[in-house]
Amino acid sequence: MKKFFLLFLFWTTLICFGQKEEPFHYHFDTFLSFKTIHYNKFEEAEYDIILVKNSYDKNSYISINNTLKSATLFDYSNNKIFFFNFTKNIESIDDLKHLDTISHYVDDDFNELKKFASDYKKKYKEVEFERDSIKHSLIVHKIVYSNKKKKKIIDEQYYVFKENKNKTKKDENEYESELIINYKVPLITTDEIDKIIYVENGKKISESNYNFIKKQNIEFNFISYKK
Repeated sequence: MKKFFLLFLFWTTLICFGQKEEPFHYHFDTFLSFKTIHYNKFEEAEYDIILVKNSYDKNSYISINNTLKSATLFDYSNNKIFFFNFTKNIESIDDLKHLDTISHYVDDDFNELKKFASDYKKKYKEVEFERDSIKHSLIVHKIVYSNKKKKKIIDEQYYVFKENKNKTKKDENEYESELIINYKVPLITTDEIDKIIYVENGKKISESNYNFIKKQNIEFNFISYKK
């Protein structure tokens, strides 16, 4: 569950300078700022998150956690993860220059995440949903079984969407894309994620609430190097 949550929320960020070998070029056009409050049986934690991404290419993005002062660049095309530390909060595109000291670079963590994602993808899933036209909300319930026999439930996830009239098709995130493409959930453009709840053995394990603050269209090019 912890790995899935890390995979789902993506907390950390990227950027890479170093030896001038095998450069990787990235272009990002979206700067998204939001806060999330995560609850589980051990703690309640609030995080200030920045996502820097390309709305047309979801194979790479920067995830910045201002609360933990950590950042990660995920590059799914080249199977790389770059970790960065910083001291000043990242609040705008101009602040990205503060991500100038790479903490470390790994292949193993990425391969572990890919293996987990691959194993999870093989599980059998069912999705049901219900829209409340009065409250302008949508609840999506995903049930994950160990196999098609559906005798053992691995976990359940509830995605609660609220209405945001300012949201555009370009703002669609990976979770929304998965629900639309893989499960034919009739999300509309103004559906915005409000909270995600994880359930195991009929008990709520964790809940994450989202509050989107700011979205900027940007033009940001970045070059990183394999270490």
